[in-house]
Amino acid sequence: MIKNGNGFLLWHTVAYFHIITMINMNAALLYINAKATISASNSLSARFEKWARSHSHIKKM
Repeated sequence: MIKNGNGFLLWHTVAYFHIITMINMNAALLYINAKATISASNSLSARFEKWARSHSHIKKM
């Protein structure tokens, strides 16, 4: 059995890389999703404001 410097089996050490990679990718996807949501929200808001200005002749509430 091959052990690393901390006494863990090499197989266990390699398994941790997979876990760290999954956590890293989940964080990346969360970041991308948050940025996309912000972008979509800002775009929708801008389009609504443009529509509201173009329909300003409609009775204001």
